[in-house]
Amino acid sequence: MTKYPTVCKTEAETYHGWPETSCSMLKALRESPIAFYWRHVAKVAPPKSSTSLSYGSLLHIWGEIGDGPFWSKAKPIPIELCTSTGAVSKKAKAWVEDQGPEAIIISPSDEKKLRHQTEAMLRNPEVRKILAQTIDTEFNIRWLWEGNPCRSRVDGMTEDSFYDWKSCRDENPISTWYKSCMKWGYDMQSAMYQHAAIAVNYPSTRMQFIVTSTLWPYENAVVVLPYQVLQQGHTKCMNLLDELQSRKEWDCWERYEAQGVTELEFPAYLLKGE
Repeated sequence: MTKYPTVCKTEAETYHGWPETSCSMLKALRESPIAFYWRHVAKVAPPKSSTSLSYGSLLHIWGEIGDGPFWSKAKPIPIELCTSTGAVSKKAKAWVEDQGPEAIIISPSDEKKLRHQTEAMLRNPEVRKILAQTIDTEFNIRWLWEGNPCRSRVDGMTEDSFYDWKSCRDENPISTWYKSCMKWGYDMQSAMYQHAAIAVNYPSTRMQFIVTSTLWPYENAVVVLPYQVLQQGHTKCMNLLDELQSRKEWDCWERYEAQGVTELEFPAYLLKGE
């Protein structure tokens, strides 16, 4: 039986197999209750596949082990083993196996982009400060949030706060990244991680997001979310935790608005005959 709260380090695969609720699970429930059911309850959903997630994992590894160690282990796939579109060909599998378990395999296009992106971040004094003051990375917290077993995997922390790496396609993240915050539920993540910090007596200041653009000229910034947004994130998490408990008890996974016969919603301009 899990003792709460607890802090530990594990492989990501182990972390994702734990029974507690994570922020990503709450966001999945918000998007589609039935998809949540198949993935997290029945556990028969197809595996997720995303190029952006793969590229994002490279950035996380870079942040975890540091610039020098990362590039010393990075092994770009020879261009002749890539397809005309830059994808990895079947011929590359044997080459990958020869590189050894410590190698970080990276496509030529990802290498070029990530080098520019990380160089831009290292020119940012605030990013350098966080990296220099980091005291732990990639650790897990399991705790009870108002009676709900929860888990979080934290990218890193300094003595002052938690932080998280976020890639985006905003040319100027400072002015437009708020859209991604609301779309992808980073308000919920920030609120949830802050409560995780409180549970284990870690710094409870606002979570810092290191936001880095994957588009030239690779602008980046360290940001925190407004307190009003954090409160909204807290409320969303609480509502979704309550909804999850209710759905489990009643074994109901359809959208509430889809139960019974529903009048289909149309845009206002169509109703006006415009």
